[in-house]
Amino acid sequence: MGDETGSPREKPPDPPDEDMCFGVSDNNDCGRGKKRHAETRSFDPVIYKKNSVIDLTASINTIYKHPCLEQNLRMYGPNDQGPFIVHISRATSDPRIGLSLRPIKIGLCLSKNKIENIKRGGVKSVGRNRISIEFCSADEANKFLNNPMLAKEKLIATIPSYNVSRMGVIRGIPVDWSMEELAEAVELPPGCGKILKARRLQRKTFAEGSTSPIWVPTQSIVLTFEGQLLPKYIYAFYTSLAVETYQLPSIQCKHCCRFGHIADQCRSKPRCFRCAQEHTGASCSVPESEATCLLCSKNHFANNKNCPEHQRQISIKVMMSEQNISYIEASAKIPSIRLNNPQKPYSEVASTQLSPTPTTSFNLPTMSQAYRKTIFKPPRPIPRIPMGYDQQAHQRIVADCPSSTPNGCALSNTHNQISPNENLVECLISLLNNLILKMSDSLPNNVAEKIFNLASLIDNINDSNKRPPSPSMEL
Repeated sequence: MGDETGSPREKPPDPPDEDMCFGVSDNNDCGRGKKRHAETRSFDPVIYKKNSVIDLTASINTIYKHPCLEQNLRMYGPNDQGPFIVHISRATSDPRIGLSLRPIKIGLCLSKNKIENIKRGGVKSVGRNRISIEFCSADEANKFLNNPMLAKEKLIATIPSYNVSRMGVIRGIPVDWSMEELAEAVELPPGCGKILKARRLQRKTFAEGSTSPIWVPTQSIVLTFEGQLLPKYIYAFYTSLAVETYQLPSIQCKHCCRFGHIADQCRSKPRCFRCAQEHTGASCSVPESEATCLLCSKNHFANNKNCPEHQRQISIKVMMSEQNISYIEASAKIPSIRLNNPQKPYSEVASTQLSPTPTTSFNLPTMSQAYRKTIFKPPRPIPRIPMGYDQQAHQRIVADCPSSTPNGCALSNTHNQISPNENLVECLISLLNNLILKMSDSLPNNVAEKIFNLASLIDNINDSNKRPPSPSMEL
C-alpha cells in the first residue's frame, strides 16, 4: 500500500517471466514476496547494523536469458504431456482499456475459420481479457500460434509458461559469479531441458541511520528449465547442486489492494487500505484500531500479513508452484474468504443510509395481532386404499363342504345300532371268566360270596331276557 506519510511509491520489483511470479521462502536469503531491485545497480560500501560491509566484487549481472526468449515464442515439445492449452488476448498496448473477450464469440470465430482439433468444452474464460483454448495435440497448439486469423481479429496467442517450463532454486552460488558463467558451467541430467533464465535473488536491508532500502545480492539463484521436468540435481564443476521447487510470491497492488498485479498494471479504481473507500491510502488518516479491511471486513489494514485473504493467497501460490496449475484452477480449490465470512465490505455498509434507532414501546396486544408460532410440518403420506368387496373370497367361505355320504345318513338305521352297554357287559364277563380259569388256588370266602351273588344276578338277567343260562362254574 502507499506510505502512511504520503511519500512517493517505491520503485516496483523486476518484472517476472510472463504468466509467472517470482519469490522464494528462504529464511537466510530472501523472504517470500520481497521485492528485488533492477538488473543493474552499483553498490557503495555502506556499513550495516551487523557491522558487515557489502562485497564490492559482487557481479553486476544478476539475470541471464537464453537467446530463444528474445523471440517470445513458447512452444510445446515432443515429450510434453497435455493439456495443450493456448491463451489468446486482445492486442492492445494500454492495459486500462476496458475490452473483454467472451468464450462463445471466440468459439464462433474459431468455427468460421475452420480451426479443428479443439476439445469439446475447451474454450474457457480465464480472465477479463484472456481466453483459454485446449487442443487435442501439441502440434495443433503450436500451429495455432501462427494462424493468420489472429492478426485479422487483432488477437495475440501465447502458451502459458507453467505448461512448458519449470522453475527451481539452487543455493550456495558465490555472489561474484555472473549468470552467464553459471549457465555455461551447468551440466543437466538426461531428459532435462535447457536453462531458459537464471536470476539471482536479492534481499532488502537498511543502512544504519537511513530509511532507504538497499538490495544486497544473495547466493540463491532461480532457474527456469525448458520442458515439464524439474530435475532434482544439476552439476557444475564436478559439484551436485540440489534443485528445490520455487515458491511463487503473493503480490499485492498498492493502488486497489487486490492481489496478482502491481500498481503500474492496475486497471481498477483506487481503494484505501485503511477504510476501504475509493481513495488512496496516503490521503487517509484512519488509525488501525478503527480500520476496516477491504478483503475480509475485519478490523485491520488491508495490507496486514495476518489477514485471512493474505494467507489464502499464499496457499494459492504454494499450490500453483507444487502442482503447476494456473491461478484460476488453484483459487477454485481453496474456499473464498467471502464464503466463510459473508460480510459486506465497509464501502457498501457506509454507502447505505442508517435507519433511526427504534424507541422501546410496551403496547398491549390487540385482537388484530396474532402471536401464533408458525410450524412447518412435512405433508402427510397418502393413505393406502383398502381392498373392496371380494366376491370370490366370500363364495369360498359360504360354500358347502364336499362330503362322500349323502344327506340324512346320520338319521337312518338308528334301530340296528348296537348299544354300547351290551358290548361293555360282554367284555367284562369275558375278562372275569378268564381270570377265574387261570387261577389254580381256591378263591377266598369273601370273593366266592361275591361271585355267587354275581352269578345270581346273571341268572336273573337271563331269565328276564329269556336266554339260556350260562354253564355252571365250579367253585
